[in-house]
Amino acid sequence: MDELAIVFGYRNREPIRVKRCLESLSKQTDSDFRVVFVDYGSEKIFADQIKEIVAQYGFVDYHYSFTQGWFWNRAHALNTGVRIAGDVTFVVTSDVDLIFPVDFVSLLKKNLKPDLELHVVANNLPEKFDRWDQLQDRKRAYGKKRGNTALGLVQGIAKSVFEQVGGFDEYYCIWGAEDEDLNERLKRVGIETKWLDINTPPLYHQWHATSGPRSFNLPSRWQEVLVNYKFQMREDVNRNQSGNWGKLIKDEDRLLLDLDSDQDAINLQGLPVHLALIKMMEKINNAKTGDILKFLIQGTEASMNEKSKLVNLLNWINKNLDRVDSPVLLVNDLTFYKRRNSILDYRDTIAYLVLENRNAWSDYSLDIDSDNLIFSVVK
Repeated sequence: MDELAIVFGYRNREPIRVKRCLESLSKQTDSDFRVVFVDYGSEKIFADQIKEIVAQYGFVDYHYSFTQGWFWNRAHALNTGVRIAGDVTFVVTSDVDLIFPVDFVSLLKKNLKPDLELHVVANNLPEKFDRWDQLQDRKRAYGKKRGNTALGLVQGIAKSVFEQVGGFDEYYCIWGAEDEDLNERLKRVGIETKWLDINTPPLYHQWHATSGPRSFNLPSRWQEVLVNYKFQMREDVNRNQSGNWGKLIKDEDRLLLDLDSDQDAINLQGLPVHLALIKMMEKINNAKTGDILKFLIQGTEASMNEKSKLVNLLNWINKNLDRVDSPVLLVNDLTFYKRRNSILDYRDTIAYLVLENRNAWSDYSLDIDSDNLIFSVVK
């Protein structure tokens, strides 16, 4: 039995950050470990580059999950990697944004225990950092320490315990609290939380634009809904009870990947977002098992591109408030006065529709750009 497997989930991130991450693992003083890399439905332009990078490292196993058109689901991606890891004592779920110190694996092995969940403190590198060749310097550290807050950067646990509680809860998607949720459930079964603070050199986190609840990329009130779910489920330690959790999605599992692009779509253009939701639910509920439904929203009613001077000003204010971590953010005038629905309003509605109904469908797919939204469902 292998002692340690490190698991990464990935989708459409810059290849250079993956290269830096894997390169740091290739320089470990203890090389007795392996990596399971799950590409969760990246676009071909990214997937091709990542496969080339991964092929340079013999300790990495690359697996592509055919989840194109599905919302990003870190919990599912990492669960998939853990299940693929097979017969291993400990699993460490991690993040491709990290650059690991050379003694990282050695320190993990010294600290991982069957009754512990292990996390590691990281230093945030600044946006314009360029001293990549100096990060293993034992005499100094770069960036600002994050503290004991980012549970999901490194989450090490005995694989048997991980499977006992059903892994990460796959309800969480787009952006969620899957790492906090797992941590709280593990505490309920007697697993202690331990933090490692590696100083010379530390674990580093590569800068990227905000992707959490303040990024404006999340559906409205998404964080609130997922945190409420976490609270409501706090007594339920075991999740994903279907037994199908962590499944690697294959091409043949996705009915919509071969959907004829010329298939007639139900055009919802011009409908207010709430009426569009009613129409979609009506069509889906009346469909028969195996039926394919395709919904289209396009044109001026769905445009993201209309920008007034006031919108630009408020967006600039929001950006600067976010830089200083202000608790208050402004909304743009189109959203405030509801003169029209943007493409993001429709996306938000569909996100909640998917969140609550995806397990009842055979497949779904969402394709969105600045002017068009195509949402497909297989009943």
